[in-house]
Amino acid sequence: MWVGPVFEGDNNKTLMMVQHDIYHRLVWDLYNFSANKYLNDIKYTFVYPDFVPIIRTKESFDHRVLQVAHDIIAAYYRFILVPTHDAIIVPEDFDLKKYYEAAWKEYYLQEVAILSTIDEIAEAIVISVAYQNTDRGYEAEDKRNRLLWSRYSNMPSHLRLD
Repeated sequence: MWVGPVFEGDNNKTLMMVQHDIYHRLVWDLYNFSANKYLNDIKYTFVYPDFVPIIRTKESFDHRVLQVAHDIIAAYYRFILVPTHDAIIVPEDFDLKKYYEAAWKEYYLQEVAILSTIDEIAEAIVISVAYQNTDRGYEAEDKRNRLLWSRYSNMPSHLRLD
């Protein structure tokens, strides 16, 4: 994960570092939720996309193929958390990093579950992993990133991660 501001006011370095530190634990879920959607759907729809044999046996992938997608989601999460009022005072013993980690993980898992139900996004995620480092995979990455930027269009980004 790249650590740095994406929108004006994106200066929560503590949250950025928490997102960075658990990136490798979460990035697999972005792929896994969407892949499982296709593996479950073929049981009922008998639609058999050409990438299904690949995802059936996929046990690992180069994390960088989903890095931009993860970072867009991470930036959006920070955007929706930007305070609109003065900071609240928290007790000295409050572990802000643990709080951020739990809240970010909960949001992220809910969001990737939702993304896996959006056919265009789920397909682009799966194809980008199944065909990583090929023209087809790069096209899927570009499509996936455009769809994510569109989904989070209310985030006034001054820096495009893709």
